[in-house]
Amino acid sequence: MSEKIDPARPDGVDTYPVDSAMLSTYERARAELKRFQVPVLAGGPHQRLFVANFDGTGNNMYQDPLHITNVGAFYKQIKSEKYSGDTFATGYSPGVGTQHNRIERLLDEAVGYSYGPRMEQMYLDFITQAKEWQREDPNAEISLASVGFSRGAVTASLFTRMVHERGIQNPDGMILERGADGQLIGMTPTQPPLVLPGQTRQVLGMFDPVATGDLNLADVRPAPSVVSGLQITALHDARDVFLIKYIFDRGVSEDGRFLNVMVPGAHSDTGGSYLLNGLSVRSGNLMAGWLNTVAGQPLLQDQPVPSDPRMNVVHRSEQHLAIYTTLGFDAAGRRLGTEDLAGNRVLPRQEASNPLPADPALMRGLDYRPVRLPAERFDDSVPAFLLPEPGPAAPTDVQWNQLWQNTPLGMQPGNGPQAPGKRPGQGVDADYAPAHDPRVAAVLNAAERGDRDTIIAIGREYAQTPAGQAWLQQGRDELDRQLVQRAREQQALEERALEQQTREQAREQEQEQQRMLALQAEEPQRRQGRSI
Repeated sequence: MSEKIDPARPDGVDTYPVDSAMLSTYERARAELKRFQVPVLAGGPHQRLFVANFDGTGNNMYQDPLHITNVGAFYKQIKSEKYSGDTFATGYSPGVGTQHNRIERLLDEAVGYSYGPRMEQMYLDFITQAKEWQREDPNAEISLASVGFSRGAVTASLFTRMVHERGIQNPDGMILERGADGQLIGMTPTQPPLVLPGQTRQVLGMFDPVATGDLNLADVRPAPSVVSGLQITALHDARDVFLIKYIFDRGVSEDGRFLNVMVPGAHSDTGGSYLLNGLSVRSGNLMAGWLNTVAGQPLLQDQPVPSDPRMNVVHRSEQHLAIYTTLGFDAAGRRLGTEDLAGNRVLPRQEASNPLPADPALMRGLDYRPVRLPAERFDDSVPAFLLPEPGPAAPTDVQWNQLWQNTPLGMQPGNGPQAPGKRPGQGVDADYAPAHDPRVAAVLNAAERGDRDTIIAIGREYAQTPAGQAWLQQGRDELDRQLVQRAREQQALEERALEQQTREQAREQEQEQQRMLALQAEEPQRRQGRSI
């Protein structure tokens, strides 16, 4: 599905350029990250790492691939055949507010009520993969990396609690509970867990976490099993409802587990989805470097940084909706945030504003390394929508004749075209009579001289006549017809895209069900083999 892009405002809002002081913030962030010590969780022969990707509000890489976020891009890379089913696996959850039903979508965008079912589905994907890894290697050591953007970042933090408290349950015989809309809202295990609660090492990566709506009521403190984490926070989003969620304090945490770096830009200048993406590419590379160090290898490829100044801008995100206000930012001169992580739980301030203390047993025996960031690569090319459109070619004599035949004057009897290079009255049309309408000769003479202004003046004069008005109306009718036709074609394209997405999702669900059935069918044989 194509999208008309306005080169003046490609992302639908105004922007302002990033200066050298802002860009130096990225250099400081890179320096902090290179000093940050990170545990390697997938370097050994038995180690496995699942990457759970939670996208931001309104972000769905399937519905809108043109505006894919860093989270969606991570999923696509890891999902490639290079890693699929091997040491690494991954899952993807579209953000809240991405339902097809408009009412459900708007409500979810406002309050974010669907974060729970999205976590349940991700958990099912995770334990299903864990079961397969254990089947292939009974000594598999499974770890989890949760990565998210916006409310998806806060959901990722909450997901660490779910995994910590549940452990890795056995999907065999799992009783699944679904809501009226088909979303997974709960599950009841019927088998012993694959891994007991609190025994799975986890890491947490967050692009600019915010928690508007229902997530503000949840206890989103990262679990004790989270052994490392990175938060990338945007400095310049002015919206009052997009308060920074300081899940990690600025800088390195006291216990050395977590790092929060501050970078220039608005919310999606950090997490991605804008077409002018110079800043979000930089943030994506920071997160990729951290996750690659956790993985023990270049799981994600760093992306070339756009160097054209037009690509490196801060977006005025408050212009996306008329309801957005910027009172706090305007008064303080900076973006405001909150350290309250406990939601509606009443806890002492120190306890409510910090991650849960680390489990010492999970911290022991880890191989720590500084984050490795490759030297930045720059790309001086620009997208096609920023390039100037080529102007129309100067019409030749033959083109003028062809154009003339399509005008009302040219269609009138006796106003036929002249042969190339001929003066009016010397053309091939025997019925040609310049005296029939003096404007004919005037237009053709002006065209021969290349006198554009005279042609325009004659055209405007003619447009005021009854015949000219009729011609203009004919043009308007034709334009209306073309617009209706294009609207129908656009609707057909959208319907086909929706059908394709529905088929892909159905195919993925069918494959998942077949895989679970196969695992269940193999379980009695494995039990018999163990009993022998």
